Amino acid sequence: PEELHFILRAEPASYLPGEIITLHIEQNFVYGSFHGLVLYVEDPDAFDNAPQPQPLKVGQFVSPAPTGVQFKTDCDASGGNLLVSHDGAAPKSLPFSLSWTAPATNLGTLRLRGVVLRVGSGDWTNHPYQTFDIALPYRDGLFNDGFE
Repeated sequence: PEELHFILRAEPASYLPGEIITLHIEQNFVYGSFHGLVLYVEDPDAFDNAPQPQPLKVGQFVSPAPTGVQFKTDCDASGGNLLVSHDGAAPKSLPFSLSWTAPATNLGTLRLRGVVLRVGSGDWTNHPYQTFDIALPYRDGLFNDGFE
């Protein structure tokens, strides 16, 4: 199997409406930093009105943006808190964390998607980035006290 150089995890790994989720990017091997980043959460069942519809980005990243990244509405537009992108080519140290607020309603299982561009070339020259596509399921809040 392909070795993964970064780990992306959500804490908790599921959401309740309006809950703040912490997203962590961690090193899996020797790379202690990264150059580039794009992260967002989408509702795979809802689409925008673009000529080639794309899944809607949902939730909001929590301001202020950590050093080295910026919040945007999409890859081409500034402003908004729907997407996280790097703000320059300078290396960003790992581990790296940021917060995201879940949508105000249950949208079912969401998708945490992203790309991390690593620093250096080493033995991964043909694959200078790693993609992520992680399910973020809705958590029924009925029993949330740890005793179920």
